[in-house]
Amino acid sequence: MFKVFFAVLFVFLPCVISAQVAPADGAKLHYRIIGFAFPAENQVTEYAVEIAKGGYESSEVFLKNKVGSYSSRENRVIGEVPDFGADYTWRVLVTKQGKKEQIGSFHHFATGMIKNVDTAFFRLKIRQPTAKYKDAFVFMDKNGVLYNMAGKPVWYLPGLPNVPIENITVRDMKITPQGTITFLNGTAAYEISYNGDLLWQAPDRGEMSGENTEHYHHEFTKLTNGHYMILGNESVLCKSSADINQLPEIAGTGGEPLGGTAMIKQVFGTLLEYDSDKRLVWSWRTSGFFKKAEMYWHMSKIRPELFDLHENSFFFSEKTRKIYLGLKNINQVYRIAYPAGNVERVYGKNERSEASDLFSMHHACKLSGKGLIYLFNNNVYDLGGVPGVVVLQEPGAPGQQLKKVWEFHLPAGELATVDAARPNGAGGNVMELRDDDMFVSMCDPFGNLFIVNRAKKLLWSAVLEGRDQTSENWMPSTQYRGSVVADTKLLNSMIWHK
Repeated sequence: MFKVFFAVLFVFLPCVISAQVAPADGAKLHYRIIGFAFPAENQVTEYAVEIAKGGYESSEVFLKNKVGSYSSRENRVIGEVPDFGADYTWRVLVTKQGKKEQIGSFHHFATGMIKNVDTAFFRLKIRQPTAKYKDAFVFMDKNGVLYNMAGKPVWYLPGLPNVPIENITVRDMKITPQGTITFLNGTAAYEISYNGDLLWQAPDRGEMSGENTEHYHHEFTKLTNGHYMILGNESVLCKSSADINQLPEIAGTGGEPLGGTAMIKQVFGTLLEYDSDKRLVWSWRTSGFFKKAEMYWHMSKIRPELFDLHENSFFFSEKTRKIYLGLKNINQVYRIAYPAGNVERVYGKNERSEASDLFSMHHACKLSGKGLIYLFNNNVYDLGGVPGVVVLQEPGAPGQQLKKVWEFHLPAGELATVDAARPNGAGGNVMELRDDDMFVSMCDPFGNLFIVNRAKKLLWSAVLEGRDQTSENWMPSTQYRGSVVADTKLLNSMIWHK
């Protein structure tokens, strides 16, 4: 009996040990910063991973091509290889009683290469290097790539099940509190691991919209409790007192006069919260707030091109239980009580005005650690204005407006644009860092990214560029929203996420 047991153990033990080795032999990785893991040994004072560029089985040749060595007291360590599109060999050394020895055999992996990470097609050009945030990283949703602050790509989105990378249009890619990565692709929303494993996908059952899709858009966020919040849309049949002949045409909806009124479908926003089992546990509708849309239609007469309130950002303060919802097309931010759903405050103006003194056509509304609202002010209506970040203080009583306490705009000469004549309307992001510093991702048509402190001193500046395949010139490459991974500790949480 025991002989059989040990025979079986002998057969399966190598498989158990090899299963503990990461990256697995023959793996093709979509990242250069790698979590190496291997079996633990007794009486070890230090583990070390040595890496060589190329594929080798000989120690002598391996050492001649070594590109890195990383040590740890644990049987796992994070290391970095220099290039994508290359083969690598690695081995594990242990120190026992002051002596180093190799354990196990040589291991082999390769890093992949796609156009999105190929510096012949895209590059993050650093205009001003940083000392304070040199251990941070930035996600670019334009090409689905994570860059270090020196502008070198370290990770790329490898694709999704049944969706090749060339068919993915990334939006709102960012790190979650759990060390995973969330993003939108068209109207689909995903959560993946650093290794590219699909962890969760929004169910998209049409529970709110009444259609076969929820029309997910703009922002997708994972909360600290493991739930997910995401913006959606619904079409609502609205009643208007406007002359049907004066209503702008809406493709596929039309309108019919009904006793001096018109019924017409309009797009309103929804906010949905799911648990990890994809159950809808909370929701909210802008159509519910606008009642029968009297206010909405009143504004449509003033601004007849306006048909979409365009909810493009939200922030859930889990501490205060308030949701801040940004409505771009009416220049407003709503503060919503959670979970009651009542609108407690309405901030901003609801008409077009070049004299808007708060913000216009804004994006990325959030709440700071000190309880201040901050957002990306696209500043569309100020013809001489430049988009930037603005910080606002909430009033103490209802009915009062926000107070602007700080703002920053890049000098006009610093702006990198593909077309200066285009409006400053699409995209933009702001994220608070330590010491009240702000990471800013500019909007279309600008390709700038920067970090600025409260003294309005730039701490880092860069431009995402793409090579024009006709002229071969480098041009600013705009994106919807870049985001920041603030330090190496957060990156490590992604690498070791299980």
